[in-house]
Amino acid sequence: MDALIHDEQYGGFLKDSDAMRDFCQTHPESGFNNGFAFGFRADTAQYSYLIRLNPCKGEENLSICCYRRDWLDSHMKHAEKGIRFITPHYKEKFRIADGDKVRIRRFDGQVFDRVCRYIDDCHVEIGNELYHICQFAEIMERNGNSVIPLRSSLPAVCYGKVPEKRAIVMFERGFDGYRSASFATKGRTSQKLVDELNGELGVTKAQAAAMLAGVMRGWADPAADPKNYDEQGQPIKPRHRDRGDAR
Repeated sequence: MDALIHDEQYGGFLKDSDAMRDFCQTHPESGFNNGFAFGFRADTAQYSYLIRLNPCKGEENLSICCYRRDWLDSHMKHAEKGIRFITPHYKEKFRIADGDKVRIRRFDGQVFDRVCRYIDDCHVEIGNELYHICQFAEIMERNGNSVIPLRSSLPAVCYGKVPEKRAIVMFERGFDGYRSASFATKGRTSQKLVDELNGELGVTKAQAAAMLAGVMRGWADPAADPKNYDEQGQPIKPRHRDRGDAR
Protein backbone atom coordinates (compact mmCIF):
# COMPACT_ATOMS: atom_id res chain seq x y z
CA MET A 1 0.00 0.00 0.00
CA ASP A 2 2.84 2.38 0.81
CA ALA A 3 4.37 1.73 -2.61
CA LEU A 4 1.08 2.30 -4.44
CA ILE A 5 0.50 5.53 -2.55
CA HIS A 6 3.95 7.11 -2.49
CA ASP A 7 6.25 5.41 -4.98
CA GLU A 8 6.00 6.81 -8.52
CA GLN A 9 7.80 3.70 -9.79
CA TYR A 10 4.67 1.73 -8.96
CA GLY A 11 2.28 4.35 -10.27
CA GLY A 12 1.53 6.31 -7.12
CA PHE A 13 -2.09 6.02 -8.21
CA LEU A 14 -3.48 5.68 -4.68
CA LYS A 15 -2.17 9.08 -3.65
CA ASP A 16 -5.60 10.68 -4.12
CA SER A 17 -8.76 10.35 -6.18
CA ASP A 18 -7.38 12.48 -9.02
CA ALA A 19 -4.29 10.27 -9.32
CA MET A 20 -6.49 7.17 -9.37
CA ARG A 21 -8.73 8.63 -12.07
CA ASP A 22 -5.75 9.69 -14.19
CA PHE A 23 -4.17 6.25 -13.87
CA CYS A 24 -7.37 4.51 -15.00
CA GLN A 25 -7.80 6.85 -17.96
CA THR A 26 -4.32 5.94 -19.20
CA HIS A 27 -5.24 2.20 -19.08
CA PRO A 28 -8.66 1.94 -20.81
CA GLU A 29 -7.89 -1.69 -21.77
CA SER A 30 -8.29 -2.60 -18.09
CA GLY A 31 -11.81 -1.22 -17.81
CA PHE A 32 -15.00 -3.22 -17.29
CA ASN A 33 -18.58 -2.52 -16.20
CA ASN A 34 -18.78 -0.02 -19.08
CA GLY A 35 -15.68 1.78 -17.87
CA PHE A 36 -16.86 2.42 -14.33
CA ALA A 37 -14.34 -0.03 -12.83
CA PHE A 38 -10.78 -1.09 -13.64
CA GLY A 39 -8.82 -4.22 -12.79
CA PHE A 40 -5.07 -4.69 -12.38
CA ARG A 41 -2.72 -7.42 -11.22
CA ALA A 42 0.57 -6.88 -9.42
CA ASP A 43 2.96 -9.81 -8.91
CA THR A 44 5.75 -10.31 -6.42
CA ALA A 45 7.93 -13.41 -6.11
CA GLN A 46 5.38 -15.29 -3.98
CA TYR A 47 2.12 -13.35 -4.15
CA SER A 48 -0.28 -11.83 -6.63
CA TYR A 49 -2.43 -8.82 -5.82
CA LEU A 50 -5.66 -8.27 -7.75
CA ILE A 51 -6.63 -4.62 -7.57
CA ARG A 52 -10.05 -3.21 -8.42
CA LEU A 53 -10.45 0.55 -8.78
CA ASN A 54 -13.76 2.41 -8.96
CA PRO A 55 -12.60 5.98 -9.64
CA CYS A 56 -16.15 7.34 -9.97
CA LYS A 57 -17.30 6.24 -6.52
CA GLY A 58 -16.97 8.44 -3.47
CA GLU A 59 -16.64 5.40 -1.20
CA GLU A 60 -15.45 1.83 -1.64
CA ASN A 61 -13.39 2.83 -4.66
CA LEU A 62 -10.56 0.41 -3.90
CA SER A 63 -10.30 -3.30 -3.17
CA ILE A 64 -7.15 -5.45 -3.09
CA CYS A 65 -7.11 -9.24 -2.78
CA CYS A 66 -3.91 -11.15 -2.11
CA TYR A 67 -3.27 -14.68 -3.42
CA ARG A 68 -0.48 -17.21 -3.45
CA ARG A 69 0.91 -16.58 -6.93
CA ASP A 70 1.44 -20.24 -7.83
CA TRP A 71 -2.05 -21.18 -6.65
CA LEU A 72 -3.67 -18.35 -8.60
CA ASP A 73 -1.75 -19.23 -11.77
CA SER A 74 -2.75 -22.88 -11.40
CA HIS A 75 -6.41 -21.99 -10.90
CA MET A 76 -6.45 -19.69 -13.94
CA LYS A 77 -4.83 -22.38 -16.05
CA HIS A 78 -7.53 -24.88 -15.08
CA ALA A 79 -10.24 -22.25 -15.69
CA GLU A 80 -9.19 -22.03 -19.34
CA LYS A 81 -11.03 -25.33 -19.86
CA GLY A 82 -14.28 -23.45 -19.32
CA ILE A 83 -17.36 -24.14 -17.22
CA ARG A 84 -19.45 -27.20 -18.02
CA PHE A 85 -23.24 -27.19 -18.01
CA ILE A 86 -24.70 -30.68 -18.02
CA THR A 87 -27.92 -32.65 -17.73
CA PRO A 88 -28.68 -34.43 -14.43
CA HIS A 89 -27.25 -37.53 -16.14
CA TYR A 90 -23.89 -35.81 -16.76
CA LYS A 91 -24.36 -35.30 -20.49
CA GLU A 92 -22.60 -32.08 -21.43
CA LYS A 93 -24.93 -29.44 -22.93
CA PHE A 94 -22.45 -26.61 -23.48
CA ARG A 95 -19.41 -24.84 -22.04
CA ILE A 96 -18.76 -21.18 -21.43
CA ALA A 97 -15.59 -19.27 -20.62
CA ASP A 98 -14.87 -18.34 -17.03
CA GLY A 99 -16.60 -15.00 -16.38
CA ASP A 100 -19.24 -15.38 -19.11
CA LYS A 101 -22.97 -15.31 -18.41
CA VAL A 102 -25.87 -17.70 -18.71
CA ARG A 103 -29.52 -16.81 -19.17
CA ILE A 104 -31.96 -18.69 -16.96
CA ARG A 105 -35.57 -18.73 -18.16
CA ARG A 106 -38.00 -19.76 -15.45
CA PHE A 107 -41.13 -21.80 -16.03
CA ASP A 108 -43.20 -18.60 -15.66
CA GLY A 109 -41.24 -16.76 -18.38
CA GLN A 110 -39.06 -14.62 -16.11
CA VAL A 111 -35.46 -14.28 -17.31
CA PHE A 112 -32.32 -13.86 -15.25
CA ASP A 113 -28.77 -13.31 -16.54
CA ARG A 114 -26.03 -14.52 -14.19
CA VAL A 115 -22.22 -14.26 -14.28
CA CYS A 116 -20.51 -17.65 -13.85
CA ARG A 117 -17.13 -18.33 -12.25
CA TYR A 118 -15.06 -21.48 -12.52
CA ILE A 119 -14.33 -23.07 -9.13
CA ASP A 120 -13.14 -26.48 -10.29
CA ASP A 121 -14.22 -29.04 -12.88
CA CYS A 122 -17.33 -29.94 -10.88
CA HIS A 123 -18.24 -26.69 -9.12
CA VAL A 124 -19.36 -23.30 -10.39
CA GLU A 125 -20.40 -19.98 -8.91
CA ILE A 126 -23.55 -18.70 -10.63
CA GLY A 127 -24.41 -15.19 -9.54
CA ASN A 128 -23.69 -15.27 -5.82
CA GLU A 129 -24.46 -18.96 -5.31
CA LEU A 130 -22.08 -21.93 -5.36
CA TYR A 131 -23.26 -25.16 -6.99
CA HIS A 132 -22.06 -28.60 -7.94
CA ILE A 133 -22.73 -28.71 -11.68
CA CYS A 134 -25.00 -31.75 -11.30
CA GLN A 135 -26.88 -30.10 -8.43
CA PHE A 136 -27.56 -27.05 -10.61
CA ALA A 137 -28.77 -29.26 -13.47
CA GLU A 138 -31.16 -31.10 -11.15
CA ILE A 139 -32.57 -27.83 -9.78
CA MET A 140 -33.16 -26.48 -13.28
CA GLU A 141 -34.90 -29.67 -14.43
CA ARG A 142 -37.01 -29.95 -11.27
CA ASN A 143 -38.20 -26.34 -11.56
CA GLY A 144 -38.86 -26.51 -15.30
CA ASN A 145 -36.22 -23.87 -16.09
CA SER A 146 -34.03 -23.64 -19.19
CA VAL A 147 -30.45 -22.36 -19.41
CA ILE A 148 -28.57 -20.98 -22.42
CA PRO A 149 -25.07 -19.49 -22.72
CA LEU A 150 -24.48 -15.78 -23.30
CA ARG A 151 -20.99 -15.99 -24.73
CA SER A 152 -18.94 -12.79 -24.51
CA SER A 153 -17.33 -13.85 -27.80
CA LEU A 154 -20.65 -13.04 -29.49
CA PRO A 155 -21.76 -9.47 -30.25
CA ALA A 156 -24.87 -8.03 -28.61
CA VAL A 157 -26.50 -7.63 -32.05
CA CYS A 158 -25.63 -8.22 -35.68
CA TYR A 159 -27.14 -8.24 -39.16
CA GLY A 160 -27.82 -11.35 -41.20
CA LYS A 161 -30.06 -13.19 -43.63
CA VAL A 162 -32.23 -16.20 -42.95
CA PRO A 163 -33.09 -18.80 -45.61
CA GLU A 164 -36.86 -18.28 -45.55
CA LYS A 165 -36.79 -14.47 -45.67
CA ARG A 166 -35.48 -12.43 -48.59
CA ALA A 167 -34.47 -9.49 -46.45
CA ILE A 168 -31.72 -8.42 -44.09
CA VAL A 169 -32.67 -8.84 -40.44
CA MET A 170 -31.12 -8.26 -37.02
CA PHE A 171 -30.23 -10.92 -34.47
CA GLU A 172 -29.88 -10.28 -30.75
CA ARG A 173 -27.65 -12.50 -28.61
CA GLY A 174 -29.62 -14.92 -26.47
CA PHE A 175 -33.03 -14.22 -28.05
CA ASP A 176 -35.01 -16.39 -30.43
CA GLY A 177 -36.17 -14.99 -33.75
CA TYR A 178 -35.13 -11.76 -35.41
CA ARG A 179 -36.42 -8.30 -36.25
CA SER A 180 -36.55 -6.25 -39.40
CA ALA A 181 -33.53 -4.17 -40.40
CA SER A 182 -35.33 -2.22 -43.13
CA PHE A 183 -34.37 1.04 -41.41
CA ALA A 184 -30.73 0.36 -42.31
CA THR A 185 -31.06 -1.44 -45.64
CA LYS A 186 -33.64 0.54 -47.66
CA GLY A 187 -34.80 -2.58 -49.45
CA ARG A 188 -31.35 -3.90 -50.34
CA THR A 189 -30.67 -7.54 -49.53
CA SER A 190 -27.12 -8.36 -50.68
CA GLN A 191 -24.69 -10.35 -48.55
CA LYS A 192 -22.15 -7.61 -49.29
CA LEU A 193 -24.38 -5.11 -47.49
CA VAL A 194 -24.73 -7.53 -44.54
CA ASP A 195 -20.93 -7.71 -44.27
CA GLU A 196 -20.62 -3.91 -44.50
CA LEU A 197 -23.22 -3.31 -41.79
CA ASN A 198 -21.62 -5.89 -39.51
CA GLY A 199 -18.19 -4.38 -40.21
CA GLU A 200 -19.46 -1.03 -38.94
CA LEU A 201 -20.47 -2.79 -35.72
CA GLY A 202 -17.11 -4.57 -35.45
CA VAL A 203 -18.78 -7.96 -36.01
CA THR A 204 -16.68 -10.59 -37.76
CA LYS A 205 -17.98 -13.13 -40.27
CA ALA A 206 -17.38 -15.90 -37.73
CA GLN A 207 -19.48 -14.07 -35.15
CA ALA A 208 -22.26 -13.42 -37.66
CA ALA A 209 -22.37 -17.10 -38.65
CA ALA A 210 -22.55 -18.13 -34.98
CA MET A 211 -25.35 -15.64 -34.30
CA LEU A 212 -27.37 -17.06 -37.20
CA ALA A 213 -26.82 -20.58 -35.85
CA GLY A 214 -27.92 -19.47 -32.40
CA VAL A 215 -31.22 -18.18 -33.75
CA MET A 216 -31.83 -21.14 -36.07
CA ARG A 217 -30.47 -24.03 -33.98
CA GLY A 218 -30.44 -22.78 -30.39
CA TRP A 219 -27.82 -20.88 -28.39
CA ALA A 220 -26.51 -23.99 -26.65
CA ASP A 221 -25.64 -25.61 -29.99
CA PRO A 222 -21.87 -25.78 -30.75
CA ALA A 223 -22.59 -24.00 -34.04
CA ALA A 224 -23.50 -20.89 -32.00
CA ASP A 225 -19.88 -20.51 -30.89
CA PRO A 226 -17.68 -18.34 -33.17
CA LYS A 227 -14.58 -20.40 -32.37
CA ASN A 228 -16.03 -23.08 -34.65
CA TYR A 229 -15.73 -20.88 -37.77
CA ASP A 230 -12.87 -19.55 -39.85
CA GLU A 231 -12.29 -15.91 -40.79
CA GLN A 232 -14.71 -16.21 -43.70
CA GLY A 233 -17.49 -17.52 -41.48
CA GLN A 234 -17.18 -21.09 -42.77
CA PRO A 235 -17.47 -24.00 -40.31
CA ILE A 236 -14.12 -25.44 -39.27
CA LYS A 237 -14.08 -29.13 -40.02
CA PRO A 238 -12.79 -31.34 -37.21
CA ARG A 239 -9.39 -32.80 -37.90
CA HIS A 240 -9.29 -36.56 -38.29
CA ARG A 241 -6.15 -38.58 -37.80
CA ASP A 242 -5.27 -40.64 -40.83
CA ARG A 243 -3.87 -44.12 -40.64
CA GLY A 244 -0.35 -42.86 -40.91
CA ASP A 245 -0.89 -40.71 -37.81
CA ALA A 246 -2.43 -43.65 -36.01
CA ARG A 247 0.66 -45.70 -36.69
